[in-house]
Amino acid sequence: MAADDVDLGDAEIPPRLRRLWGLDVPARKGPRPGLSREEIARAAIEIADAEGLAAVSMSRVAKALGYTTMSLYRYVESKDELVALMWDNGLDAPPEFDFSGGWRASLERWAFLQLRSLRAHPWSLDIPISAPPLSPRQIDWMEIGLKTLADTPLRSDEKLGVILAVNVAVLAEARLTRELAEGDEVSSQAYGELISRLVDRETHPHLRAAVDEGVFAFGTEDPDVDFAFSLGLTLDGIERMIESRS
Repeated sequence: MAADDVDLGDAEIPPRLRRLWGLDVPARKGPRPGLSREEIARAAIEIADAEGLAAVSMSRVAKALGYTTMSLYRYVESKDELVALMWDNGLDAPPEFDFSGGWRASLERWAFLQLRSLRAHPWSLDIPISAPPLSPRQIDWMEIGLKTLADTPLRSDEKLGVILAVNVAVLAEARLTRELAEGDEVSSQAYGELISRLVDRETHPHLRAAVDEGVFAFGTEDPDVDFAFSLGLTLDGIERMIESRS
């Protein structure tokens, strides 16, 4: 969205948010900028992708770009603003969507695309959620999410609730799979073998039955299968709600 397309009215928009949206912010004094905020974000993302969010600092990013740390502050006022810029640039832009398959197929695709974006940049999961979605990419994804539900009888507040519930599921899945992958105590394969030795039919008959059926035989499954199942449960509930209104 361009600055000319936004009716600001009397609202007070913080300078950091204005810069994030590319709105008309008074130019700072000094030489003509030689960098773009997108270049800064890309450099920071490269560091975070390789070494994690903790490795990102203003001095480290400045060095990667061949600038001094102080010169970087002409574009980004703080580490917090840099992280916000990284988050928005690291989140993939929504692709062209085909909504002809109905709300459920579209919303499922919406969820999986965001999950893959988070998996591509695991450091994004270390950023605290301290405010509702306000960055350009977040708003773009919110718009697409609401559009998937445009032809349903749900109210606007219910549609927002639906995409929030799905988004929470996406974040939980991304965090769980990352933290399990980073764990070094018990691998997935070892877990299956250990639990098969630890449970018996007398004390844990239902769990033992699951073990005997091969539920814990990890190692060959598609990593998206579990999420597709849990997401399907959420979508089933949404479908019931939509059907009750039709």
